[in-house]
Amino acid sequence: MIPQLRDLPYKQRLKQMGLTSLAIRRFRGDMLETYEILNGFEGIKKHKFFQPLETPYDTRGHSHRQKIPHARLEIRKRSYTVRAVQAWNKLPEEVVIQPSVNTFKGKIDKHINAVYDGGTTR
Repeated sequence: MIPQLRDLPYKQRLKQMGLTSLAIRRFRGDMLETYEILNGFEGIKKHKFFQPLETPYDTRGHSHRQKIPHARLEIRKRSYTVRAVQAWNKLPEEVVIQPSVNTFKGKIDKHINAVYDGGTTR
């Protein structure tokens, strides 16, 4: 630890060092991995992890929403697929429809900065 930052609260230390919180880094990583799987960049069969939401009468959200898997146990509720689908379905349309990984990264970073106070809080 940097001695000058020892007595500062976590959020102020992050800001001083120009870092993002662990929760934001995990969220960004989950969204990148989800994007890569859903768009075939990862070499993983997407149907093993995700199922498209097929409700034509629901007009909220974007057109690439996924079905949230049933999770009865607390450990399952915190697993990647449940956590990622819940977050993925909340993203705006302009973020999820990107044609490449790099443009998706740019859009997700802008979204994080706009929604989560510059990426330091969540």
